[in-house]
Amino acid sequence: MTFDLLQDPTTPDVQKNAILSELKSGNGWYIKLQDNQGEKSLSSPVVIYKIAYYTTFSPTSGSETDPCFVGEGTARMYALDYKMANAVFNLDDANDLGGPVISQSDRSTIIGTAIPSLVIVTVFHGTATGYVGVGGGVYRPKLWSGKTLIPIYWRLVF
Repeated sequence: MTFDLLQDPTTPDVQKNAILSELKSGNGWYIKLQDNQGEKSLSSPVVIYKIAYYTTFSPTSGSETDPCFVGEGTARMYALDYKMANAVFNLDDANDLGGPVISQSDRSTIIGTAIPSLVIVTVFHGTATGYVGVGGGVYRPKLWSGKTLIPIYWRLVF
């Protein structure tokens, strides 16, 4: 995919600029959920610190004796750069043989076996924390921790 060319240090700057120009002039990006059979996003995405978070669910197919059976399945959470859909965290340790590497497989991680909730973000004393409800428990996704949130209030005066 062209997004991976942006992260590749061997990609010429001219090619990177063309890709960025195409993204800026278009209507955004999308990802085909085709790697995991039946994968669907069942909740709204959340954007915080310029990272788009969303969850998906892939049902487990049934057994031969019961064609209507749907198993627990696989819950995933995606964390992507909101402008270009690049991975922003190292969520897949399997590709880190020579040290930490961020690639396309780092866009998502498995977080459980049931349908997950959306990513819920709370802010307490300027620090954001994320939560996803999944399979009777809570998964805490990585959030960009280098920034402090400062609430700003306003009111309309007529």
